[in-house]
Amino acid sequence: MMAQASAAGRRAPGGDAGGGGPAPGVGGRIPRIVLPDARDDARIEVGRRGREALALVLLPDGGEEAIAYTRALAEAAPGFRIWDGRAVVVLAHGVRADPFVAEVADSPVALALDPGGGAARSLGVEPSGPGRAAGGGAGRRTADGAALFIADRWGQLYHVQRSTRVEELATPAEIEEWFRFLSMQCPECGVPDVPGIGVGEP
Repeated sequence: MMAQASAAGRRAPGGDAGGGGPAPGVGGRIPRIVLPDARDDARIEVGRRGREALALVLLPDGGEEAIAYTRALAEAAPGFRIWDGRAVVVLAHGVRADPFVAEVADSPVALALDPGGGAARSLGVEPSGPGRAAGGGAGRRTADGAALFIADRWGQLYHVQRSTRVEELATPAEIEEWFRFLSMQCPECGVPDVPGIGVGEP
């Protein structure tokens, strides 16, 4: 019987973005999402079949934990590239004026914004409660929590993690291990066993 990769943290709720279907889980495919770049007027696309595996990180806000995690991803980026992997960080309900963007602007990691929350919803992370406004005050809604989605270059999800805290997400070292693992897979293999240090439950 085929073993499944991990689905750590809370299970995906059955919500969707505008009725587009249930939130994606392990074994499914990451939806195609096009988001504005946090740094300029470019667009960042995920969910398209390509030559790289993907670690898609949703951050609930631009606080200290989010900044520290993004910086750690930046330090690990050269290791990701060895295994044909890349990380994309999405600031839920973020705007370019967020202090977070300035703090990590020089990061080699792709930084995207999800101003309307549609990407978060399509991935099973619902907006909830008042968030921080761009200047640090109240008023802007933020995502329910942090999330991490790891997909192979064909868009198939191997690891889905939703957590209440950014610091509970898989570490950059664990993400690199996923990329190493995925670099040795083939499209005919299906979803195999988890890598040696992968986190989560089968």
